[in-house]
Amino acid sequence: MNEKIDLSGVFSLAYIKKTRYTGSFHSMRYLLTLKDGQISATIYPGPYCFEVTPDDEKETKLFEYSPEGLTETVDWLNQRYDEFYREKDSILTGDESLQ
Repeated sequence: MNEKIDLSGVFSLAYIKKTRYTGSFHSMRYLLTLKDGQISATIYPGPYCFEVTPDDEKETKLFEYSPEGLTETVDWLNQRYDEFYREKDSILTGDESLQ
């Protein structure tokens, strides 16, 4: 099984005009905000919240504030999970379906 982050139905572009959106996918946490008219996506390791996670453990990327930009954001979140978190989660949980 190759699970993916899917924000359809739970997130809209209008939402981050008012407030930030936080989420998690297994051991990876993420934060979406609106910054200078762009979607700002930050990933960081759990289990702690954004505020107490050291900055050097966070990675941020900006995307166009548009439906296409949101699609690119979700694709990037999934890519980063696959590259940096999936194998670790599989080992920690013993769940080989994560690989």
